[in-house]
Amino acid sequence: MVFREYNEQRKEKMKNIFAALVIMLASINLAVAQNGIFIEQIGNSATIDLEQTGSSNKIGSSINSPATSNGDSNSITVNQVGDSNQSTFAIKGSNNTYTSSITGDTNTTQLTCGDNTTSCSSATITETIVGNLNSLIQTIKGSGISSTVSISGSSNSVTTNITQPNSTSNIGITGNSNTVDSTMNATGGTGSTLGVNITGSSNQVTTAQGGTIDSNVRVTVTGTSNSVTVRTTN
Repeated sequence: MVFREYNEQRKEKMKNIFAALVIMLASINLAVAQNGIFIEQIGNSATIDLEQTGSSNKIGSSINSPATSNGDSNSITVNQVGDSNQSTFAIKGSNNTYTSSITGDTNTTQLTCGDNTTSCSSATITETIVGNLNSLIQTIKGSGISSTVSISGSSNSVTTNITQPNSTSNIGITGNSNTVDSTMNATGGTGSTLGVNITGSSNQVTTAQGGTIDSNVRVTVTGTSNSVTVRTTN
């Protein structure tokens, strides 16, 4: 009788230990699978390198709560490898460099450079995505900006909004359900340049440069359901 009761108690303890191990392993797997980084950087001439490997990677808490960098001459590098990645960054200041490389599926990246109170002048922005179901959004307010976007495959979407003069933009994309939407709204004199080069699949390119004069737009589209709209005003 005592021996049976001892066995029952031992079984119950083993069950509890096993359940605890399962919960602990699940927590470890979750920690490996979901990487989150939130940065709030203030100051000049900083170098920030961010690298994430795995699934459900996130930089910035959400679209409305991005990682931030406030200052001049900062260098930011983002490298994400895996699926379901999200990167949201907001930059304020001059002469900043932002480089983003994302490899994997179901990727979303959103960059805001400058706002109504602080411009994003003389910034160099380079973003590359390789994978499926990609979405890339840039909102840039400043002058003397160099922006380069290169996307390789699947359900691509690029939105670029540069609202000051003296800016350059260079957009790539190679294949699948492409959409590029770009606005520059140049207000004078020295002008803006764009680019856009799409090679294949269900293409649609819409750009609107804005005036006054001095706008250089180049669009090259090669294959499938093309629709191109270019507007410049004076």
